[in-house]
Amino acid sequence: MKLERLEIERLPGIAKGFALDGLAPGVNLVTGPNTIGKSSLVRALKLLLREPGKNDPPVSLSAEFSSAAARWQVRRTGGATQWTRDGQAAGRPALPAAEELGRYCMSMEDLIKAGAADAALAGELWHSLRGGFDLDKARLSIRPRHGANEHKELNETRKSLRDAERNAESLRGREEKLPALDTRIDQAREAGEQCQKIKHAQELCAVLGERESVRAVLDQFPEDMEKLIGREGNDLDQSKSRVKQLQDEVRDEGSKREWAEAEIDRLGFSGKNLDEADRTQSLVEGKLIGIEKLREELQRLRTEELTQRTRLEHAASELGGNGQPKFDSA
Repeated sequence: MKLERLEIERLPGIAKGFALDGLAPGVNLVTGPNTIGKSSLVRALKLLLREPGKNDPPVSLSAEFSSAAARWQVRRTGGATQWTRDGQAAGRPALPAAEELGRYCMSMEDLIKAGAADAALAGELWHSLRGGFDLDKARLSIRPRHGANEHKELNETRKSLRDAERNAESLRGREEKLPALDTRIDQAREAGEQCQKIKHAQELCAVLGERESVRAVLDQFPEDMEKLIGREGNDLDQSKSRVKQLQDEVRDEGSKREWAEAEIDRLGFSGKNLDEADRTQSLVEGKLIGIEKLREELQRLRTEELTQRTRLEHAASELGGNGQPKFDSA
């Protein structure tokens, strides 16, 4: 693409905006003394062509380019860049990377040193670079007849010129390094952002790993664990108390039965007082039936106690208890 127009409305270092247009089809040379905006043109082009960065200065820039296939326009306001192609909104065209922009730059001094075929053009370039003054002509026009003061002033002027040229050369060298430094700054900033993303990803992986570990532990618990409500120990204690109570009742009923049998033997029932014997037998049988019921209830409670004990021991084992719970063996 060929640059047709560049307009700077707002750019740090430029007090008043200006436009560069009317460029010739061939090579265009921009010359002049320091601080007239030559480097600002390069900075403006770089800010327009590369992707916006977080630390870019506030700018307002626009440019027009032409190619064999289309005409492109680009405008950047702040951190927003908009491209159009033949007046229609379009994406950013394929352009060299930001770090490659400096490869297309050549200082005017290097161009002259490289050997210009047109000596007149080289002279005009030196004249422009020296602020429009023909110092060589001024030096030749000064004769010794002007005296020592003029000669001293000339030498001082020459020294000042050499100092100025050295400073200009140093500034140019530093200016040429700016694109590379900007690229390194952008790369360092991107690397820092990438490090932060990697750190966050590592933290997320650690959290996910911990979550999977907890889930694996939970999966080892039996499905019925969620049915526990926390009062199974109290229910077991109540069952043990009920079992002991029934055992006492069974012993009492056994004692009563032994007493009844002893009374029957002592009375020697052998056919007489049958009605009373029948009543006694019915009473004993009733007691026996009561005892059997108590035994059945005792057996049921023992079975329930065993079930509760098994569930409680299993829960204690799953919860990582240090030992088996102790139960009353009665």
